[in-house]
Amino acid sequence: VSVEALPPPPPREKAMGFWDHLEELRGTIVKSLVAFLVFAVLVGIFATEFNQTLLWPLHHVAKDFPNLDTRLGTQSIMEVFNMVISMCVFGGLLLASPFILYFVAQFVAPALNEKEMKVVLPLCISAMILFLLGAAFAFFLLMPSTIRVAIELSTAFELENRWTVGNYFSTLTWLVLGSGGVFEFPLVIVLLAPGFAGRPELALAIESARLMLPYLAWLGFAGWLNWEIHVLNPNAETIVTSGGSTQIDL
Repeated sequence: VSVEALPPPPPREKAMGFWDHLEELRGTIVKSLVAFLVFAVLVGIFATEFNQTLLWPLHHVAKDFPNLDTRLGTQSIMEVFNMVISMCVFGGLLLASPFILYFVAQFVAPALNEKEMKVVLPLCISAMILFLLGAAFAFFLLMPSTIRVAIELSTAFELENRWTVGNYFSTLTWLVLGSGGVFEFPLVIVLLAPGFAGRPELALAIESARLMLPYLAWLGFAGWLNWEIHVLNPNAETIVTSGGSTQIDL
């Protein structure tokens, strides 16, 4: 279908062919990748400072247990490399996410009419705020509480804490992402409420919420399952005290 045969585009949308849309999509992907790589490199350059920030929940709780060794260790040579890579990837994605969302919005915005823009923009801002609130809740409240309970249980059962870097950052990642996803559910429930089903200007937002709901549910379930595995099988990520074990003070 030629561009001339298409109906007149809305005032905010310029007429584009199939290859023009692909070119716009390529530009959006390239800009998003550049933003991610820039922030991932910055996280790598300041890896020590970034690591100290992520260890705040552990250090905060360790002040109440001065006689307890809460240093993290490693089980393998590659574990510390995996930790640095994970910090760069997740840190880069988190810091670049506002720019990536802005680039995606630039790509999608010309296809939306004025009514849809008035609805989608507040929804996107609300979704970001809710996710950040959930992440902050996990980092400042949930993670320290989890560490405190784990230490108290280990002390009660006379167990020695030998936590690894991989165990700590895996638990922190899933708690932050899981809590951020859970905090999105009020927005999803509002969008899926029967009163919104018949409003055409919300059709795009409702369909996006329906598509994202299984992924958010799976993210929460995966975080819960990961935590349960560590609780039920702590030896899978625990250093066994022996002559060949390695302890690294981070």
